[in-house]
Formats: sequence, C-alpha cells, structure tokens
Amino acid sequence: MKTVRISLAAIVVCLLFRLTLSAQSQYNVSLIDPENTKNSKAVIRLLEHNLMINSRSSATLRVKKAVTILNETGRWESVYFGVNDKFTNYHFTNLVIFNKDGEKVKSFGTMDLLPVVTFSGSTLYSDVIFRTLDPDYRTYPFTAEITYSIDLKGYFSLPAWIIAEDYNISTEKAVLNVIAPADYNLRFFEQNLPVGVVKKTENGKVLFDWKIENFNALEKEPFFPDLERMTPAVFLAPGNFEIAGWKGSSFTWQDYGRFIADLNTGRNTLPDNMIARIREIASENQDTVEIIRTIYSLLQEKTRYVSVQIGIGGWQPIEAKKVDETSYGDCKALSNYMKAMLDVVGIRSYYTLINAGAEAPQLLRSFPSNQFNHAIICVPRKPDTIWLECTSQRIPFDYLGSFTDDRDALLITEEGGIIARTSRYKAEENCITRKASVTIDASGNGKASVITKYSSFFYDRMMPVFLSDLEDQKRWVSESVSIPGNTLEKFTINQPDKSHPVIIETLELSLKGYASVLSDRIILPLNLMNRSSRIPVSSETRVSEILLRRETTQIDTIIFRIPQGYYVLSSTNPVSIESPFGQYRTSVEIIDDKLIYIRQQSTNKGTFNPSEYPELVNYYNQVASSDMAKAVIKKL
Repeated sequence: MKTVRISLAAIVVCLLFRLTLSAQSQYNVSLIDPENTKNSKAVIRLLEHNLMINSRSSATLRVKKAVTILNETGRWESVYFGVNDKFTNYHFTNLVIFNKDGEKVKSFGTMDLLPVVTFSGSTLYSDVIFRTLDPDYRTYPFTAEITYSIDLKGYFSLPAWIIAEDYNISTEKAVLNVIAPADYNLRFFEQNLPVGVVKKTENGKVLFDWKIENFNALEKEPFFPDLERMTPAVFLAPGNFEIAGWKGSSFTWQDYGRFIADLNTGRNTLPDNMIARIREIASENQDTVEIIRTIYSLLQEKTRYVSVQIGIGGWQPIEAKKVDETSYGDCKALSNYMKAMLDVVGIRSYYTLINAGAEAPQLLRSFPSNQFNHAIICVPRKPDTIWLECTSQRIPFDYLGSFTDDRDALLITEEGGIIARTSRYKAEENCITRKASVTIDASGNGKASVITKYSSFFYDRMMPVFLSDLEDQKRWVSESVSIPGNTLEKFTINQPDKSHPVIIETLELSLKGYASVLSDRIILPLNLMNRSSRIPVSSETRVSEILLRRETTQIDTIIFRIPQGYYVLSSTNPVSIESPFGQYRTSVEIIDDKLIYIRQQSTNKGTFNPSEYPELVNYYNQVASSDMAKAVIKKL
C-alpha cells in the first residue's frame, strides 16, 4: 500500500482554486430558478444598494448590480451609465463579464468610460456630464457585474430603490441598506413589498434594511398601468435637507412648497419698460381673462424655451429680468416670468410644480417629496381655473394637453405647497371627427374626400406631424391611411385657429378595388378608415389592473355614392354596445343613391380589476367584428 504525501502548499492552492471556482460559479446560469427566466429578457442576480447618510447635505450610495442577460432585448441592462454635476458624482469601479458557466471572461475599468452627448438643441447651459460603458458583449446568456458609487453633495431628494425598472426583468435578490445618524429624520414610502423594513440602532446610528427575493418578471399587458406603481419599491426622502446653502424640509407638502418659494424669492423683478407695457395691456382691456390671454400671447411671442441645468439652476428659475433681456428660459424661468408679468397688474397666480408626460405616474400624495419634472402657472379663477403652459410658442391659451392634464400638481403659495388637480378633458373634447364622401364605380374602385378634425388629446398627437416638413407629413399620412389599394392624391394639415387645440386634415384618395364585384353585385365595406383591432386573450391570469387613461370619442360619418343603375340590396343592422369601458354605435341610412354610415365609439376613463379583462376583450372583439360590416349593392 502506497502512502500519498500532499504538501501544505498544494492544499492551499487547492483551497484557493475551490474558492475562486465558487466565486465564479455563483453566476452560473444553470443556478437560476426556471420561474425567474419565464418571460424574462434578463435576470438580476443581485441588486445591492448601501446608502450612507452623513448629514442633511451629504450622502453616499454604493451600488452592486449583477444581471444575467438572456437575449439581445435585455442587452442594455449590461450597460453602465453615470451622471456628474455640481451636486452628484458617480464613481465607477468596474464592470465584469461572466459567461454562462459563471467564469470571468472580460473586465472593464475607469479608462474604458466614454463621454456621452445627450443634449438637444434646446439645452443652452449645463454642467451635467454623462459617462457610459457598453461592454458590447453578445454571447448569450452572460452575466454583467457592475459596481459604482454616488456621492450626493447637497440634496433634497434621495435615490429610490425600484425592483422592476422595466418589463420582462426578474430579480433573484435585492437589498437596500440605509445607515443614518440617530437624529436624522429619514422618510420612506414602501410599495408592494412582501416584508417591510427591519430597523435597529447600533453605535449611535439607525440602520434600515429591506430585502426582496425571487420577484418574477412583469409582462407588459394591454392597457397596462404605470410600471413604477406596480413594482416593489422603497421611495426615500429627507425630513430636513440642505443644498447649496438652501435649507428646507419635506415633512409636509406645505414645507416642501416653502423651500421652493424660498428658491424663487426675489427673482420676479421686471425692467421698467416691460412693466409699462404690461400696464398698457391692462388699461386697454376691461376683462381680466382677456388681460391674462394678451399677456400670455406676449410671453409666447417674446420668449423661447431652452434648458438650463447648471448647479441649483436645475431647480431655481433664472431671474425674470434676465429672461426679459435674453428672451429665453427653461420651464421654471418662463413660468416665473409669466407670474412676474401677472404680478404687475395684480392678477394672483401660482408657480406650480408637476410631473409631466402623457403617461407619467400619479403623484404619491401621502409622501411629500420631490416628484416633479416641470413647472407651469396656475391662475385661480371662478368658475374655472386657468392653467398656462409657458414653454410652448404654439399651444393655445389655457390648454395643457396630455403633457400635464388631469393630475395632481403642487401650487407654490404664500403659505407653502398646496396640492391641486389640473384640467381634465372630457370625451367630447378628446375627439376625432371624420367626414368622408366616397364615390364608388361599377368596378369597385372609388374616389374619397376626407376631412378629419383632431381635438385636444388627438391634437397633441397630431402636432408633431403638423410641425413636420411636407415630405414627412406625406410619409405619415401615407402610412396612417390603412385602406388597401389607396393612392394619396392630395392632402393638407393645418390649424385654422391658433386659439383652439384643433388640427384639420384633408385628404383626396383614389381607391383601387375598394369594393368587391361579384357578378351583378358589389360588396361594399362600410368602415373606411377606423377599423378596430381585436385585442389578445391572455392564456394566463392577468396580473396588472386595466388602466384607461383618458375619455375619448371618435365619430366617423361616411357618405357612399353608389354607381348609377345600382341599388342597396342589403346592409348591416344598427349596432349598439354598452360596457363599463366604453360605448359603440353604428347606423346606416339610405337616401336615393347615397348610403350614409355613421360610427361612434367612446372610451371611458377608469381603472378596472384584472378579473375584468375577459369582459374588455369581449367588448373590443365585438367592436372589431362590427367594424367589418358590409353592404351589398345590386345592379337593377
């Protein structure tokens, strides 16, 4: 029998090898629970946030993120993106790539960072520096481990801990640890968490710990609500804070509003010549609304929007006198300038903060904090408050549109912040009205003249088209008209009255083979341009609530002139469908050689339970079936 001798060095080498192998294999893709890969483009293996709050003006966040990229659609999760400005410094540590077996194959350091130019033509000043690192690795699946830290040198908001920042991303483990001085007032809002905070005190510090494990990917479902409100998350805010020498608190909306009011104090002085001009406007008008309208027109004629992102200027408006001198400003500066002009003639108005965007999440009312990205003006009036968007040279007076409609906003008053609700546009305002005259010949071909009026919400969607050049307009119209065999002969897009949110589109179309000819009969589709699509029936139980964001109405009136020597043999019966989600009605009338088809569909605003989704599917599928209605025309 042989004796095997193993040296101490060999044992150490073996142990080191095993430790290295263990460290690498933690990212082995085979270790991922199959439930976490279901419907996923990426799986976050670990998301670790360690926030150290040093004082009301200093904090550091250390982040470690390990994410397994399953396919090309998830690749951007492996890209690092950092931001530096006067108050925020990102410090990149490294980015390491592991293959499917958890073996390290590539690493990147600070020398691999690249600057990013993200400023649009509207950005005039900025001290923001963006840096990124794209590993450009595409051998799927693979894992990227990214580590970095963020220094906050003055703050009035703290980074949120959001588990699902995008659809189709699962999370194996995520932790948030916050360490703060014992006398620090940390405020937090927990959302959709299975287990709340674990809090303890050690060595004069307060520790807050949150953890979540095995969170499956959320899929984007039809009529989905805000992702930010569906995901598990912890939103953080300081009780007391300090930034650039400015002190404030956010225990209440009133407190937060006082801080914003302090930033704005003394910045509403106008030059004498502008004061004189505004007083002249007031002297020429007896009606207060007309004075406001005229001053608003002056703002639009005189100023243009530019972005200013330097230091505290990210939150504090440029002085009104400077805006008057240069004729430019960002949303804060232009709103402050408009308020200053109204102040001259004693018209009370409020600088107002709001979270803008057509699909922006609703304000967390119970959690006073910085939840805003835009500023507008509120002029309280009876019976209707006037809201003014100050960054657009084209938007009609007292019209906000889908960018800031129907949501909570924070009025900055003399007493502090007050929550108010912006205008909600009704179904008859958010409207598409279409009238078409279609002449059909005996071969089934046709000529159509169509006039479509887009109002409010639909006006907003048409405005980029209206502002495009002729070639882009033609391309958009050609792609939006979904009539088989159509040829666009002529079109116009215009806004006949700048004081109303209405855009009118006129089309002249040739329709080849629009109707089908069968012997002595012509089969005529009645819905010319507004056929609804069926929506998918989910094979699984729906997860998210159903969100219908706005009430809308679409009305189509199509007048068909049938060929000489033909008559309408049969047509569809009137249809009327009522549901909690909306209403749908059609009618057909025959007068001499004309067949008049009218289709009207309205959508209700609301939030509905996931269990109601089959009913929604049924409603839209009934509409889609009705939109296939045809008439039969027979030769005499």
